[in-house]
Amino acid sequence: MAGLRLLPGGSPEHTLLVVIVVVLLACYAWAHVAAGRHSAWLDAYAAIAAIVVTVMFLWPRLYYSHYGAFAGPFLALAVALPIGLLARGRSAAGTAVETAAGTAVETADGTAVAPVRRPVHPLTASLALVLVAGLAWSTYSALRSESQLRGTEVAAAADKLIPAGACVVTNGASYTVAANRFFASTPDCPPMVDAFGTLFAMTSGGNQASPPAVLRPVVELWQTTLEHAQYVWLTSTTVAQIPWNAQLDGYFRTHFRLIGLKGSPIPARYPYVPRPGLYVGT
Repeated sequence: MAGLRLLPGGSPEHTLLVVIVVVLLACYAWAHVAAGRHSAWLDAYAAIAAIVVTVMFLWPRLYYSHYGAFAGPFLALAVALPIGLLARGRSAAGTAVETAAGTAVETADGTAVAPVRRPVHPLTASLALVLVAGLAWSTYSALRSESQLRGTEVAAAADKLIPAGACVVTNGASYTVAANRFFASTPDCPPMVDAFGTLFAMTSGGNQASPPAVLRPVVELWQTTLEHAQYVWLTSTTVAQIPWNAQLDGYFRTHFRLIGLKGSPIPARYPYVPRPGLYVGT
């Protein structure tokens, strides 16, 4: 959630995460000491909201990287408030109040008090510079790493291998969408759009490791789906999205052959999972 996955491989992610947590806790403690108070409703709300939102998204079994964006505003608020207190150096006793305009203000007893201007603490400025430098280095490293990646012309290859309007069944609908082979001209083409969502729904939140009795309806659905497919496009995530077993794998190997877009072989611990790639019915 802190974006540490953007760092190049081999980076000390766990160590950096511990450092981030320690720095945030130190900022909170320092801010409250500097402000002369032990509690603040706004600070408490920001911290509690950040914790609740984070737990809410980590509670389910599945987690996707974009979930971190939902906690972003709350985490930003929880970080900005203590840092703001450190930078402004406000006093909670009410004897002096700092204003942006620099004019005198009136305190609770009615006396005018000149604004107190406190320079930013050197340690606060140093932490801010370290944070900015760290973010800049992380961004630069990520961009440099991504610049060395080379894509594959999967869509162009699929366009040559799959006739327009053919019935293509896949566990990764985004591939057929990118190749403009998502829609079929045949009315009996199975409407399999979300392989993992189908497995998740039919097993009541389970997965391919569910008991055979629970997976049996999913296996039967996939066999019926394969019976109507002209092409089958399997991606590397087929292991987690289709409940392959001896029955389903036997039918698939008998009725389909690999013609292109070959992926890496499936590990030997999955003996009934076909190799990723594009298959055509025989």
